[in-house]
Amino acid sequence: MKYTIRTKDEYKAEYNRHPRLGDNDWIANIEPSLFFDKEVADNVLNLANTDIESYGYLVKYFPREYWQDRDCVLNAVRFNGAYLLLAPEDFSRDEKVAETTIMYATSTNQSWRYLSDEILGNKDFLLRYMKSGKYIPDLFCFDISEPLRHDHDIAAAAFSQKGELYDSFPDDIHRDKDLLLLAIKNATKGLTEVPPEMYDYPDVIDAMLESEQFDYSFHFCDVIEDRIGYEVEKMRTTLSIKTTLPLQRQQISRSIMMRI
Repeated sequence: MKYTIRTKDEYKAEYNRHPRLGDNDWIANIEPSLFFDKEVADNVLNLANTDIESYGYLVKYFPREYWQDRDCVLNAVRFNGAYLLLAPEDFSRDEKVAETTIMYATSTNQSWRYLSDEILGNKDFLLRYMKSGKYIPDLFCFDISEPLRHDHDIAAAAFSQKGELYDSFPDDIHRDKDLLLLAIKNATKGLTEVPPEMYDYPDVIDAMLESEQFDYSFHFCDVIEDRIGYEVEKMRTTLSIKTTLPLQRQQISRSIMMRI
C-alpha cells in the first residue's frame, strides 16, 4: 500500500482537515512507523476509545511491532485495557502494565478485566498497589480472585484507601467489625451493604454518627429504631455539635427524632 501521510507535518495537516468524529478514512493512509510517535498514537487511541465498538477498528492500522513494544502497550492501556488483546499475552501478566491498566480504568470500560488471572490473584502485587495510594476503581474488587476477596489483609488495604470498597466485598468481610470501622473511617459516601447485626455494636453506631457522611443516618436509623437505648443520648449529643444540624435533622428518621 502506498501511504500518503509520511511525516509528522503531513499528519498534523490531515488531522486538522478532518475534525468530525466519523470522518476517519484518512487514518488508513498514515505510514505505520508514525504510530510510534506518541502524539499520533494518542490521537488515534483516544478516537478509538471514544466508542470502542464503532471506532476500535482504527487501531488495526498500528503496525504489529507497536503491540510488541512494552512502552507502547503501557501507553495504550491508559486509554483502554482492551488493547491488551492486541498485545502478547505476557503483557497481561506484567505488573507495571497491570498497575497502569488499573490506575486509568473506569467503571465503564472495566479495563482490569483484560489482566491475567495470575495478576488478579497475586496478593503481593495487589497489596503493594492498594497501599501505594493509587486510584482503585469502585468495581475493581469484584474481579480479584475469589480467595483474595475473602482475605483480611486485602480488605484492610482496600478500605484504608477507599472505605466505600467495603460494598464490593463478600459477607464474611462485611461481618468483620474492625474492617467495617476502618471502612467507615475512610469512606467518602455512605455504605450500603452493612449487615443489620453490625448495628448491635455501639462503636459502629458511634463511628457512623461521628462520620461526616450524612447518608449513613438514612441507612442505619431504621435498623436501630428498636434498639434505641443508649443511642438516644449519643444522637442528641451528635446533633447538638454538628455544624450541619438542619441537614442531619432531615436525614434522621422521624421515629427516632421523636424520641430525642
